[in-house]
Amino acid sequence: MAEVKVMLIFAVLALICLFPGNRALTFREKASQVKLDAQWIDAKANDVVDLIFVMDRSGSVGGNFPKAKTFVKDFLDYFSIAPQHTQVGVVLFDNGVSNPLPLTHNNHKCKFMGQLERDVPNTVGGLTNAYAGLEFAVNLLRKNSRKNFGAFPVVVFITDGDYNVGGNPLPQVEALKREGALLIIITIGNNLRRKAEILGWASKDNRNQPMAFPIENFDQFAHLAHYIHKGSQTSKFLPIDDAECGNKCDKAGASASACVCDTLASRGQPTCGCDPGQHVKAINGKDGCVNCPLGFYQEEKNIFRSCKSCPKGQTTHAPRSADISQCVCGPGFWNPIDKSRNPHKGQCSPVTCQKDSPQLLDSHFIALSGSCQYTYGQSCNYECFRGFITAGVKTRTCQQSGKMDPPPAMCSALLCPIMPKVPHSTGWICLNQGRQVSGKYPYRTTCENHCNAGFLPRPDTNEFVICGLDNDRLTGKWSGSGLVCEPRKCTNLPEVLNGQYNQRDCSHPASDRTFGKVCSVSCNHGFIISEKVEWTCQDDGQWTNYDKTVRCKDITPPQILSCPQHLTVPNEENEGYAIVKLLPLDAIDNDGASTIDQTLHLQPAGSARIDEYPCNSKDCGETTFNLPIGTSTVNFTVSDRSGNSDSCIYQVTVQDVEPPQVVQCDGPDTKDGFIYSEDNVQYVDWKEPEFSDNSGLELKIYPTGSPGEYRVGRTWSFKYTATDTAGHTAQCEFSFKLTGIRCPQLHTPANGALVCDKLAFGIYCVPQCQRGLERLLPDHIRYTPNDYFCSTKGKWLPHDEVGDCAIRVPEDSNGGSPFDVLWFDGDCNDEHTKQSIIQTTLDALNNGGPSFTGQGWKDSQDKPLTVDDFEVFCGPKNESIIQIGRSKREVSYVQGLSATAKLFSGVVLN
Repeated sequence: MAEVKVMLIFAVLALICLFPGNRALTFREKASQVKLDAQWIDAKANDVVDLIFVMDRSGSVGGNFPKAKTFVKDFLDYFSIAPQHTQVGVVLFDNGVSNPLPLTHNNHKCKFMGQLERDVPNTVGGLTNAYAGLEFAVNLLRKNSRKNFGAFPVVVFITDGDYNVGGNPLPQVEALKREGALLIIITIGNNLRRKAEILGWASKDNRNQPMAFPIENFDQFAHLAHYIHKGSQTSKFLPIDDAECGNKCDKAGASASACVCDTLASRGQPTCGCDPGQHVKAINGKDGCVNCPLGFYQEEKNIFRSCKSCPKGQTTHAPRSADISQCVCGPGFWNPIDKSRNPHKGQCSPVTCQKDSPQLLDSHFIALSGSCQYTYGQSCNYECFRGFITAGVKTRTCQQSGKMDPPPAMCSALLCPIMPKVPHSTGWICLNQGRQVSGKYPYRTTCENHCNAGFLPRPDTNEFVICGLDNDRLTGKWSGSGLVCEPRKCTNLPEVLNGQYNQRDCSHPASDRTFGKVCSVSCNHGFIISEKVEWTCQDDGQWTNYDKTVRCKDITPPQILSCPQHLTVPNEENEGYAIVKLLPLDAIDNDGASTIDQTLHLQPAGSARIDEYPCNSKDCGETTFNLPIGTSTVNFTVSDRSGNSDSCIYQVTVQDVEPPQVVQCDGPDTKDGFIYSEDNVQYVDWKEPEFSDNSGLELKIYPTGSPGEYRVGRTWSFKYTATDTAGHTAQCEFSFKLTGIRCPQLHTPANGALVCDKLAFGIYCVPQCQRGLERLLPDHIRYTPNDYFCSTKGKWLPHDEVGDCAIRVPEDSNGGSPFDVLWFDGDCNDEHTKQSIIQTTLDALNNGGPSFTGQGWKDSQDKPLTVDDFEVFCGPKNESIIQIGRSKREVSYVQGLSATAKLFSGVVLN
């Protein structure tokens, strides 16, 4: 049932998800429909299925029939075609019907795929006799269906057009359904007038939804199976002729293999197969068969390169096992119920060992380190009680016999060495667990000893010790360093600042100052002693004259180690000062004192004021000042505690390194850089530019011009230069172009085009007509100009009437006339035609065509004009306004205004 279920689910899945019915389905709706249909089909399907493709190969299919065959191949890629599974038949219909692939009961995929390619021709033609195709499918099911084996019949009907011969197929549709067939309808394309009728033939699922699927085109149809995911159908390996496998299979001896067909593989794949209990292995360049090793099995004939592994903890009695039932519990595993090697419900459990009892662990002075599972192969780690040690094994493993091995280690207590005798002491007294001990001192033994009268313990020794652990040597070790008793001594005398005693050991803490020791003081160079005194150590450990205090007085001023040189720095950005950090001086004093007072006297540049900043070495640090541009004077004075002092004087010069800044540089009011005027001279006014300088001093301004009257028709540029006292400059530059007033947009002629310049905003335009047409202007216009100029007053010259291209003239009437430069061919909206229209106009301007003067047209910078300097506006096409023949009124073509103008040169036409 699994194979049938997968095939139908995957067909329904692809069609429903990709090509929904009358309305677009949401993802949740699609998923729900697939799930419900799959459950319904699962309930109806049996172990086998008879699948018939009824395929249209009428003339309308044309060259697309191979795509329909591709769909059938892809559709069957993941299905097992075998006698006990899926059997497939193909029915073709056009004027009549044919059955190139019958619904046989002994076919397999390797054979079927070759028949599909070889026996189903790609030729098409004729009409669409759907009646005959479906009738043939009915007869196939009646004669060849495997209903007795519970086969589920499925018919897939595929067409791209309406039935047009043989009659209405509805009776055959009903006959198929009476045979119990599931009918799936697939239509291709949008040329079916009876699409709704044909789709209505489809079978319905348990939710009364038709299984009918319209597809847009054959390309989409051919790729439909690509969206179908592989199902869960299993491969079957049927023996076939050895010739199908060529020389791939080994035929020698016990390793011989057979040629089989993999009924599930893509397109049907002949390959080498082995019997149950074996798997395929390459032997001397060919695929042969070898037995499954111990612990592995293979139930059926197969093509696999390895066997299946028995469950964890299991093995087999012998090689070449052919069923999982031959797997038994391996060494170290058993059936936990009866302790046998037969698996319990297919599973084996590890052998368990007896857990260590607390009495066993305590008797050996050991404890578990971490957790212990006590199952086969699992190891347990042990450690000695604190203060105990062993040289034995500290790990035990659960054996397959159910016993822990090796036996547990025995730990012994650590011992500390005997404490040595101490001269001038009372002797050691040691206790362990409240009892006095001697000779042997176990872990945690405590010992106590004291010095005799007249002696003191040396500071680095101990009167109390305890037996502890030496982790490096795993032995016992006494805490501390034992006891040493020394004679009493006088305390060390206090140090004398800037002086020393006659003997070093008078004040050194570790020196020997025993009875009778005499000490005195002398001062360092630069100091004098306040009073001469001698100290003598007495037998009670006290000094004579201990209450006397001697000092060495300083008579030398501090020494400045380095006085800074004169300093020059730039001003801060946009400021009239510089931020200067003044560091305290490095000075030393002969008394070595850490406090040397310093005073800073600062006279800023340009000021007679002197500021004072006192500090001492404890809080003197970096000081920041805003020094103005110019030279400031710095005076540092250092003083020691005795009032001795010295000074350091230097200067700091702040240089102005910034140019002035432009504050306002607007120039006159313009429109995109233009000022429009109706006159040849225009008064232009603007706000004078503004500048600023970080120094705050007055700037000198040098302009190149000022507001006033300026000639129209050219660009005017001006520059203002500001200079500060340091010679730095800043500039304000602006320009504007004086020009005439713009004209309104010219009319674009119907059936024609208007070519205008881009450099000067379209002050010059030339109309053109489709070849064979000329412009028709109102009767009051006396002549038809070839080009138009916009004057400075905003009016088009000679006038603003362009008209439409509405008069058809003979094409041979332009000999020597101006029409050869005013006509164009092609569609005006085509970019190529536009370029031709511009080039025609440019050639006329440069070469002096009719009504134009060829003066080598240039722009305002005397550069030759190009096609990029013009643009084309296309008029609407209107055949209804065209007249035949020329107008009777006199039409004169005047020499264009272009004869007197240099384009965009600034000349004003009034």
